[in-house]
Amino acid sequence: MSPAYGSRGPFSRLRGSISFRLALTHGLLAVLTTLILLVFVYVQVIGALNTQYSRQITAAAQRLMVEFEEGGRAGLVKAIELTLSDRIDSEKEVYLLLDGNGHRLAGNMDGLPRVPEMQVDVREDVQGDIFEGLITQDGVPVQARLKMERLPDGGILLVGEDLSEANDIIKLIGHALIAAVVLALLLVLLGTVIFWRELEYRVGAIRRTAAEIRAGQLSQR
Repeated sequence: MSPAYGSRGPFSRLRGSISFRLALTHGLLAVLTTLILLVFVYVQVIGALNTQYSRQITAAAQRLMVEFEEGGRAGLVKAIELTLSDRIDSEKEVYLLLDGNGHRLAGNMDGLPRVPEMQVDVREDVQGDIFEGLITQDGVPVQARLKMERLPDGGILLVGEDLSEANDIIKLIGHALIAAVVLALLLVLLGTVIFWRELEYRVGAIRRTAAEIRAGQLSQR
C-alpha cells in the first residue's frame, strides 16, 4: 500500500467508495420519498382542520341568523350570551355583535378584527366570507378564523373560532415531521455505513483469495 493511500482518513475512504455512494444514494432516495409522503399528509391535515373550522363557523353563523329572524336583536343577544355560557367549546368560540353605530352589544371580542397584510374594510370587503384576522379578548391579541354577516337592522355579526389550539396542533405535527426526517437521515447514514463495511469485507475476502491464487496457492480456488 502506498503512503498516499495509507494516509487517507476513514471519511476520505467513504467518499471514494463506489459501494458507499451507491448505498447512500438509494437511502437518500428513500428519505426523499418518505419526505414527500409526510409533506402530503401534513398538507392534508391542515386542509382538514381548516375545512372543519369553516364548517363550524358557517353552521354557527347560520344558527344565529335564524335566531335574529325569529327573536330580533334581543333574541340574538340572548343566543350569543347563552352560547358563551354553555361551557361547550366556549373557550375557543368568538362572537361579536355591533349595532348600526358600531357599539358592542354582545360577544367576547373587544372590537372589530384586524386583517394583517390586507388593505380591506372589514365591514364591507369580507362580508359573508370566511377570513383570518387578529382579534383582541380582554386586551390580548388572538389569531382567529371569522365570518361576518351584516344584519337587516344595520348591525354586524361576527362569528369565529380561536386558532390557538389549531396552530398548536399544526406546530406539533410539524415538529414531529422534522424529527422523523432527521431520524430517517441518521438511520440511512448508519445503514449505509453498515452496508459499506459488509460489502467491503466480502470484496476484501475475494481480493485476498485472488491474490493468493496469483501467488501460486491454487488450492484457494
